[in-house]
Amino acid sequence: QISALPDSVSFEIAGALPVAGVTAWMSLNEFRVIGPGKRVLVLGASGGVGQFAVQLAKHDSRAEVVVGVCSAKNVEMVEQLGADVVIDYTKGDPLEHAKAHGPFDAIVDSAGGYPARRCRGLLAPMGRHVMVAGDTPLAMAQVLVPPWTSRPILGKPTRRRLSAVVDAVAAGHLKVTISERFPLAEVEKAHELSETKRMTGKIVMMP
Repeated sequence: QISALPDSVSFEIAGALPVAGVTAWMSLNEFRVIGPGKRVLVLGASGGVGQFAVQLAKHDSRAEVVVGVCSAKNVEMVEQLGADVVIDYTKGDPLEHAKAHGPFDAIVDSAGGYPARRCRGLLAPMGRHVMVAGDTPLAMAQVLVPPWTSRPILGKPTRRRLSAVVDAVAAGHLKVTISERFPLAEVEKAHELSETKRMTGKIVMMP
């Protein structure tokens, strides 16, 4: 859906952008516009969408404070992505720890499972709580809870959105981590790995 890739962006990297990259971009540019002076909390910061959200918030949107939540083994990586504060969720209640760094203009829950009510309690006025792939009945119900600040999201690529994400890669604001590469004949194996949710990057299918 984009006419041409910049020379600095490979087809392999571009192939990892349409869903996760666009989802992260929409979270920070459509449901709540993030810019200088804003604060962002990313839950599941070491995952596919989470990594993009941390980088886009800090390097592209230039948020003042970006807080990432991940496991102990990924703390250093999330710091390198640009997070100002990284919270290890194995060391107590991550939302309680995050409270000291809020209130937040956007909370991007790319991990799932965090109580929406508590997330909304950490929002600044006009803030938004974004639930990535929030398509469960419980998640959908949160949309109807006042003050109506929770939103489910799954990136829908368009020319405008993809171009913005590709431009962020070309500008050096967004680094794409490829965890595994599979030939198309091994798509089932790739899907099984994806379902484990134990990756710290994207799976790319190769022709």
